[in-house]
Amino acid sequence: MALPEDRLREAEERMEAGRIRALIIEDNQDITANLYAFLEPLGYELDCSANGHIGLEMEFDSRVMQSPLRYNQFLDYLNSGVKNGFDGPNVYRAWYQGVRDMAQLAYSPVKDFRDLYDYCYQFVKGTLTEPIPYLEGGFSDTPTPGTIGQGGSLYGDGGSSIAGGGSFGGGSTTPSKPETPSTDDNYTWEETEDGYKLKDADGEYVTGWAKVSGKWYYLNADGIRTTGWQKVDNKWYYLKSDGVMATGWLKLGNTWYFLNAGGVMQTGWLYNGGVWYYLYEWGGMANTSWVQVGNTWYYFRGNGAMMTGWLQQGTTWYYLKDSGAMATGWNWVGNKCYYFNASGKMAANTTVGGYKLDASGAWVK
Repeated sequence: MALPEDRLREAEERMEAGRIRALIIEDNQDITANLYAFLEPLGYELDCSANGHIGLEMEFDSRVMQSPLRYNQFLDYLNSGVKNGFDGPNVYRAWYQGVRDMAQLAYSPVKDFRDLYDYCYQFVKGTLTEPIPYLEGGFSDTPTPGTIGQGGSLYGDGGSSIAGGGSFGGGSTTPSKPETPSTDDNYTWEETEDGYKLKDADGEYVTGWAKVSGKWYYLNADGIRTTGWQKVDNKWYYLKSDGVMATGWLKLGNTWYFLNAGGVMQTGWLYNGGVWYYLYEWGGMANTSWVQVGNTWYYFRGNGAMMTGWLQQGTTWYYLKDSGAMATGWNWVGNKCYYFNASGKMAANTTVGGYKLDASGAWVK
C-alpha cells in the first residue's frame, strides 16, 4: 500500500532515526512470520498479537488542524479504534504527541478543535464508545463563551510582538467600522452586574463598535462590553480582558495569531516585517512544521518564518527554493545539481537515471 507523501516523509525520517515501531495484528502465524522476515531487516521494532487486544499506540500532530479533510482522517483513526474494540478498560493504550499541538486543540477558539481534544481524551480513557460523526463543510467558527471567549485567554492577553510592522497578507484589508460619535469625550463607562456598558452624550447605551480615547471596543446587543473572540460581519476579532480590540501579533496559550490594523484575524499567507508566515484556516500560525499549501510543501521555523535554502532533519537533507517550495526531482543549487525524491529527500551515494551522485548529493559530471 502506497503511503501519502507526508506519511512517507515521516516514515523515512523515523527509519533513519531508528524509531519505527509497528504492531502486527494477525492470527495467521505464517503471515506473521513473513511480515517479521520482511520488516525486521528494514529496522522496524515489531510486536504482534493474534486478536488485536494487546493495545494501541496513537500519534497526533497539528496537521489535523490544517483542513477539514485531515480532521476527518483523524476521526477515522479514532472511530476505527472504537470499531475494533480498543475502547474497553482492559486495553493498553500508549499516547504520544507534541504537547504544544494538543494544547492548541484544548485552548482553540474553534469549537471543532476543542471537541477533538475531548474525543482524544475519551479515547485514551477508554470511554469513547460511539463513532464520531464526520465534520461536514468547514470548521465551525463559534467560540464557546467561558473558554477563550468571555474573560480572555487562560494564559492572559498576550499581544507581545514577534515581528515588526510592515504590510499584512491573508486577503483582508482594513475593514470599515460602524460610524461612531466623533468626540470620544462624550462617552461614559458604567459598571453593571452584567459587565461594563457605554453611554453616549445623550445618555443612551451604545451597541456595536465604539472608539473611546483612540481604542476600539465592541458592545453586544445588550450593550455589554465584550472580551475574547468575537465574530462580527463574518470576521473574527479579539477583544482583550479590558475590552480593547487587539491588533498585530497576539499569543494565546502557545499559539500565535495575527490581526490586521482593523483588528481582523488573518488566515493564509502573511507577509510581515519582511518575512513570510502561514496562518491556518482557524488563524493559528504554522511553526516548526511542514505545511502543504495546494500541492506544494513548505517548512516553517520555530518563530513561524517560512524557510528557504537547505534544511536538515535527522540525517535527511531537503532544499527549499527561494519561493519556499520544497524541491523535488533534479534541481540546480548554485553550480551543483542535486536530485530530491517525491518526499523531498536528497539522494546521495547512488545513481539516478544513469547519473551518479556523490556523498554530498551532488551530480558527478
